[in-house]
Amino acid sequence: MGANVRRTLGNLMRETIRKKKISGADLCNGLCTPSALTRYLYSERRMDRLLQTALLQRMGLSPDKFITLLSEDEYYYFEWRQRIAMALLDREWEKVSDLLAEDAALERTCNKAIREQFSAMIRVRAESEQSGEKKDSAGLYREIIQRTVKDFPGNLGVHTYLSMQEISCILLWQDMQQDREEAAGVLAFLEEYIRIRYLEEQERVKLYPKVAARYLPILCKQGRHHECLVIAKEAVEMMVTSGYVSSLGAVLEIYVQAAEKLGEQVHREQIWLEIWRELMQETGQGKEDPDDELYMMDVWQEAELMDEVLSRNRLYRGYSQQMLSEGICTPETLSRIETARRSPNTGTFRALAKKLNLREDYYYSSIQTEDLALLDQEWQITTLIMNRQWEQAEEALQEMKEKLDLSYGCNRQYVDVKEFTIDCELGRIPVEQQFETAREILAITVEAVPEEEDVRKWQEDFWNRPFGSEEIGVMMKMADVLEREGKEEQAEYLLGKLLEYYRRSRVRPEFHFRRVIMIVARLSGCTGKLGKRKEELAYSEEGIRLCRISGNWKLLPTFVNNKADALEHLGTKKTSLQYYRLAFYSAELFRKSGTAEIAKRSYEKLLGQPAEWY
Repeated sequence: MGANVRRTLGNLMRETIRKKKISGADLCNGLCTPSALTRYLYSERRMDRLLQTALLQRMGLSPDKFITLLSEDEYYYFEWRQRIAMALLDREWEKVSDLLAEDAALERTCNKAIREQFSAMIRVRAESEQSGEKKDSAGLYREIIQRTVKDFPGNLGVHTYLSMQEISCILLWQDMQQDREEAAGVLAFLEEYIRIRYLEEQERVKLYPKVAARYLPILCKQGRHHECLVIAKEAVEMMVTSGYVSSLGAVLEIYVQAAEKLGEQVHREQIWLEIWRELMQETGQGKEDPDDELYMMDVWQEAELMDEVLSRNRLYRGYSQQMLSEGICTPETLSRIETARRSPNTGTFRALAKKLNLREDYYYSSIQTEDLALLDQEWQITTLIMNRQWEQAEEALQEMKEKLDLSYGCNRQYVDVKEFTIDCELGRIPVEQQFETAREILAITVEAVPEEEDVRKWQEDFWNRPFGSEEIGVMMKMADVLEREGKEEQAEYLLGKLLEYYRRSRVRPEFHFRRVIMIVARLSGCTGKLGKRKEELAYSEEGIRLCRISGNWKLLPTFVNNKADALEHLGTKKTSLQYYRLAFYSAELFRKSGTAEIAKRSYEKLLGQPAEWY
């Protein structure tokens, strides 16, 4: 990992506070005391995940940059929040009420103010839906917001710092507020606040469209059509580029209305709006509700269990509990940590992690760096590659490479796999050399990668290793190479092993949805090429489900197209035509030209004649 001293998340947060000249008292207001914040930032006390997420978001930073190591109790709480979010998405109000009555709502290992605010917010929504009485909700939401934003709705200004949960609650308050002038003023503040304070795209794309969906009708009603169109275009661009499509239907609808008022042609956008509404029906979401994703944003975060990480790495390295614990704690204490009967304190965990050659900090990303700007650039490179903007991605990667410390294996691996991806797409590496190149990249951080060319012959002990996220990404690239070589059976085997890796963990695969959704996408395509239509259909539907619950729809066109392919070969022509059409237009919307062309050809071939598309 290199000889440099590793910096904790607290160091990075302190640096941000200094650069942005943020008052610590303003930052932690309503969440913790300034003295407690100081202890957290100097690693004198462990910061729980809820508080860490809220503070990062109040600073305009994204917690999505970091994979988080959770204690068993913390994980139980986050998994409980996921179940609530899913029940809300499915309108299962009784289930929501039952979940709120569970012990997780009282879990003391997570920040009390944030826990209580979340539970109260959900309770108001559930009780309102069950009773049909919503007239008092605005007052209740105001009280809930004031748990952490004391002066709301007055005195919103330069000293106001808001987390995503707080903004979600404010939007729910706005929906119920009878004084529309006051509600409009708060929305105007939020629109500007997110543009100025939420500088990182990862968080801005989750929030800005939600605010826009509520602010745009007010602007439209006031006749401010040009301003309305500017905001709508910005929100749509964020969504189709990132794949996070918060309130896409609502924003597109106002986009079309404002453009028509200004005399602009929006035939294409009108079709996209109709297609999006149809997709909402076909994916089980029904009529799009702007409230849906207010509850989803904070629950799909990358996470690992502390005890599982320690146990898995100890067993892989062949250490007994006696060997690992020596000089750190008693074997009995380590046993209790590994069986989740005790959470390690900061010093104990770091000492154990160091002995296992793991990263010492609680929070980490795919790269090791002291520069928050590089973490932001990592997201930009991912987005550029996702949108097949190869030249821009290559330029951004070269810029990162010049600043990144390549003495860290994980940093070298990150750069090499991104260069490999770009080079393969631009035809710079012959297909016959690609698998060996990918194997060499994997070997940067994984010892003794099997040399057999047929991955089905790799020994089971290899698959039982504790892989990191970027290592999983390299093996996904290896599966891509195998498919390009026409070795679909090997590709399916490799991808199946990766999916099994996530399913084997006590952490639900949804906590790793970014990797899992890409694995499932590859499996849906691979099984289709092998003629395994039932498996292709099952993986495609699982992918659509993951798009729906995670709020990231970038791969939806791929899943819809593969579902159409499976349905066609299973003999349901009418439905497959519908899904090919949906795949074409959604691929156009999300700028996936390759998928759009495939869907178009398949539709016209099945139809038996050319079709008019726009």
